[in-house]
Amino acid sequence: RRPCRRSPRRTSPAPAPAKSSSGFDDMDDDIPF
Repeated sequence: RRPCRRSPRRTSPAPAPAKSSSGFDDMDDDIPF
């Protein structure tokens, strides 16, 4: 779902590590930590 709605590479600096650590794949995509 996350790669479909928008590329994770575009906002990789924040969401990438955050979603991996927290595990908020869906939530992190909407909320760029």
